[in-house]
Amino acid sequence: MKFIRQIVILSLLVYGQALEVFGQDVSSDKWNLQQCLDYAVANNINVGKSKYNVENNQLSTSQSKNNKLPSLFGTVSGSSVYGQTIDPITSEFVNQNVFSNSMGLSMEMILYQGNELNLQIQKSKILEDQSQLYLEESQNSIQLSVIEAYLRALYNYEGIEVAIKNLESFQFQVEQSTKRFENGAISRKELMDLETQAANSNYLVVSAQSQYDQQVLALKQLLELDPMVDFEIEIISLDATARTIPDKYDVFSNATYFLPDLKIWEKEGEAIQTDIKIAKSNYLPSLSLGGRLSTGYTNTLSSDYVDQINGNFSRQISVNLSVPIFSKKQNQTNVAQARIRLQSNELDKIGAEKTLFSKIETAWQNAIANKAQLQSAEIARDNALVSFELAEKQYDLGGLTATELAVSRNQYLTAEESYLQSKYLLLLYSYLLDFYQGQPLNI
Repeated sequence: MKFIRQIVILSLLVYGQALEVFGQDVSSDKWNLQQCLDYAVANNINVGKSKYNVENNQLSTSQSKNNKLPSLFGTVSGSSVYGQTIDPITSEFVNQNVFSNSMGLSMEMILYQGNELNLQIQKSKILEDQSQLYLEESQNSIQLSVIEAYLRALYNYEGIEVAIKNLESFQFQVEQSTKRFENGAISRKELMDLETQAANSNYLVVSAQSQYDQQVLALKQLLELDPMVDFEIEIISLDATARTIPDKYDVFSNATYFLPDLKIWEKEGEAIQTDIKIAKSNYLPSLSLGGRLSTGYTNTLSSDYVDQINGNFSRQISVNLSVPIFSKKQNQTNVAQARIRLQSNELDKIGAEKTLFSKIETAWQNAIANKAQLQSAEIARDNALVSFELAEKQYDLGGLTATELAVSRNQYLTAEESYLQSKYLLLLYSYLLDFYQGQPLNI
């Protein structure tokens, strides 16, 4: 009797803790799925790096536009020469100690370079757009991980409820069997078998709670939350039977429009095509405009420093034309290499298209399979529950042993687990199909 009381007390303690979890009202401090998604997108490390990459490409675009502006720089120099030399200011031969000081302001501006500057601007903008797509891809990746983790947490939460119901049943049967043992209706061994099963039932509740806690922790880590921050999720009830499975080809068609997976390679192709144009522009001549303002001072003249600076002032303007004649076939090589990269990009795009369709095909097949399995699992669970309830009544009347009752109970628990698994797998894959199409998640 002492052992029975310990079992019952332990059962009530564990059961009370679990009921405390289930009995909590959904409060504002609990995170729903949308809050988790928003926070993950705003704080994920990989998403943050992608944002920095976007900013970096924006700066590159801005700089490529600034490259069309003229360059301006000033120079100041001073020198002292001993012996026979040419005076840098007067350009005369002298044989004395010459101290000179010169200063100038130079400007250079590219007027035409085979349209390369405009092409560089075009390429920078393409790479900027591509970095935005990479950012979207990283955001999608973390959102998919959060959705899966959240649904797994809900799945584990329902597992606690199943374990608690099992515990309730054992508590009642231990109480009834104790009375039957005291009345001599069952043997000590049969009562001990039931007590052992009750102890195992306690462990199942604790194990289910532990699995739920671990999944919530995994979700918390996905959100990059500080370990000391309290974190709970909103528990909601989801109906999987109402989920409809769209046509996989429709999903793929919509995914190519909404998802960045293929657009990334399209932008890569555009950038390479621009590289080909840039490489070809090197065959063309370039034209630049230059200008210089300069003045100087030398100690070989009798006038003072200010007068020389004013008197030696000069202006220069130049137009430079550069015509490529032979570049050791470097231009030809650059064009050929760019075309090879473009062909490789086409293969990458085909591979990305196959990968995307494979992900959609897998999600679609799993959704179809689990929808069918859910229907049969629901029937099997309901039948197993009826059989278990009948077995309980037979046990109470002495028609079954504790071992036979345990077999019936295990069959029911297995059927319940199979039902929950099919339910949440169907929810997961059907939500993935919605996500691929850019549809809002109605969770």
